Amino acid sequence: MSRCYFLKTDYHVDFIGMQETLEMLHHEYITAYQELEPSAGERSVACFYIKGESARGVHIINKEGEIVIKINSLCNYIDYALARQILTIERDYLKTQVIDEDGQIIPEEYFTDEKIQELREEDAKTVLVALKNILKDYMQIFGVVRKVYFGKAITQKLIKYENDPKALVDAFEAIIHHVQYELPEYNMPGAALVRPKDSEDEKDFMLIRIMFEGN
Repeated sequence: MSRCYFLKTDYHVDFIGMQETLEMLHHEYITAYQELEPSAGERSVACFYIKGESARGVHIINKEGEIVIKINSLCNYIDYALARQILTIERDYLKTQVIDEDGQIIPEEYFTDEKIQELREEDAKTVLVALKNILKDYMQIFGVVRKVYFGKAITQKLIKYENDPKALVDAFEAIIHHVQYELPEYNMPGAALVRPKDSEDEKDFMLIRIMFEGN
């Protein structure tokens, strides 16, 4: 689930150049990006985000004949504001239009604080309905730091807010921010073999995944 905005052009975004431009504009924040593996039809993809603040970041996708700016569901306000800035930078540089599924938009007029809140509330309601009725109370999303898992217990807590869209947005954001930035850093080896004390036979060894906090 995502929202996409398009700039029709043969030009491709220079990710390093965009990073440098955002760094000059964001004196109070530290912006970063990570390049991702492109899918079919994509030439290159990067996720831009603000360290310590972004929930899911903003994807810039270079395709044949167009640039796509993608905002994934459950992005927070800072992600939408970053998308607005990226779209404005590219529109002004390329002297072209920004288009969504309904036609041309002007980023700085479209992405007002009120509109961003409306979009986030729509996303939160859509995700909750999917969690309840389609995904069987289980979903995972990618964040800028680590994956976030929503299970049955969390879904039941979120349902309390289904008639209060603003509170639902706040609840989703609190969970995502906690997982992204408040949990300790873990060193995670892929797996470990554990040998039962009463057996030397390799077939009795257990393969498990483990986490270490710190060292």
